[in-house]
Amino acid sequence: MKAASAINGLLLIGLYLGTLGFRELLAQSQESQSVIFQKLNEATLHFDQTNHFPEHPFSIDNAEKRVIDDPGYDYRKVQEYHVKAATIQFQQGTNNVIRFTNSDALNASGNTEYPTKQPPAWPENKAVAIARDWLKLFQISDSGILFDEGKARFIYQFGGIGPYAEGTWQVYFTRVSKKGIPFAADYQTVNVSETQGPFSMYVSRMSDFEEPTFNPISKMEALEKAKVALQDVQKSNIGAGWLGNAKPEGEPDAQLMIINPNNLTKQKDIQSAAAADQQKARLAWVVHYKMRDLTPVIAPNGTTVYHDAQNVQVFIDAENGNMLGGSL
Repeated sequence: MKAASAINGLLLIGLYLGTLGFRELLAQSQESQSVIFQKLNEATLHFDQTNHFPEHPFSIDNAEKRVIDDPGYDYRKVQEYHVKAATIQFQQGTNNVIRFTNSDALNASGNTEYPTKQPPAWPENKAVAIARDWLKLFQISDSGILFDEGKARFIYQFGGIGPYAEGTWQVYFTRVSKKGIPFAADYQTVNVSETQGPFSMYVSRMSDFEEPTFNPISKMEALEKAKVALQDVQKSNIGAGWLGNAKPEGEPDAQLMIINPNNLTKQKDIQSAAAADQQKARLAWVVHYKMRDLTPVIAPNGTTVYHDAQNVQVFIDAENGNMLGGSL
């Protein structure tokens, strides 16, 4: 596989629904999905002249298909296709690729065993460029969604368990606004083996977002608003436990990000807060606190210890200073 050329931004797939009838929409979606299968076949997942699927080309016609209403890891309904050792998932009714896995390449990479860690053979920028180029296989149209230039980390044990395996790069691309502000929950990941090539990708969320036309409130104002919001979190059902008796350590910091409001103080527990994330994202100041529960704990040896400090985030609307939620 030839080295990939960098592109300024990665663009996810978009499908215009318009006023198409259901049958026309379904036909258009399936046609677009077929294009992705064709792209995969054209590339044939070659890496250093290796074809992992010589006898079983990717085809929407010979793929086993199922619809997953609750995939367990995402908020979207999923159409899933299986072609031998490969799995590809689309957001139901669209051509938005959510996940792809080449199990043959994954297993070939993970089944190698070494007694010691094997250092990377590539520089980070090579892994990022290959991942960026490979993601273009899943791109059909220009949706206007942008991503950063990407970053990668080298891992010695895929999944963090078992013996040391051959080198695998995990490459991350964070979605950004037109002004370069990062999204908190929107990103793409690609796993790239130095011998097998790219073997899996995953797309997280992809929120609805309109570029703001207002000037955000200042960081100082956001920090002042967050003081009151933090007290509300501590008094809420979700924070009345350990957080109710916790105090901030050090000075908080704040960063402009694009988040999914979750109305944290109105939720009954962490699970409810996670499920309450809204699809429509907002520009917000994310205020970071280190909170420590001051309730003493008696250790088995009789000494008094305290809980470790925990990270708490409060989301402050960058337009009006209202609390949008947070995370514990």
